Amino acid sequence: RYRQLIHDLANHRTLIDDESTRSLLASLRIVPTQDGNWAEPANAYWRSDELAKTLGEAKRLWVDTSRIPTSRSVTGFLDELGIRKAPAASHLVERMIGIAEAYPPAEDARRASERTFYALCANYESSQEDGTQPVAISKLAGAVCFPAEGDAENWHSGGTLYAPFRADAFRSQARILDF
Repeated sequence: RYRQLIHDLANHRTLIDDESTRSLLASLRIVPTQDGNWAEPANAYWRSDELAKTLGEAKRLWVDTSRIPTSRSVTGFLDELGIRKAPAASHLVERMIGIAEAYPPAEDARRASERTFYALCANYESSQEDGTQPVAISKLAGAVCFPAEGDAENWHSGGTLYAPFRADAFRSQARILDF
């Protein structure tokens, strides 16, 4: 039934043209995800290798393309409802915290965390526009999810580390962020 419904909605372009109807549709958990559940368009992504490197294999974020019609009208309709093209700040912060909770700070985990952190930095200004940035950053501020140079055993909170550009001055006295 979903396949026919989403196909019918996609074929009525006036739904997208009306702001209130578009907002209503965008607020619904209308996108099937690979974990078997449903998500709002703003909490879903078309899976790509590049995004998966940054966000991990979180099936709750990836659109389940096997459950939607393959027509251009449907994919365009879902895109216009707000399927994300760039990672949301909240998803990036969740990813960093998740890496630290699941893995010790070995090289692979450090690099995955670094990639995610720099994606958060790159999207900083654009994610401020939707108001999610401060909430996401506040979760990150207290999280123990940053690697320190020379410490392959423990993750650290941001407030306990010095920035790499200050490393020469503080290396013998403090921990340095390993990004």
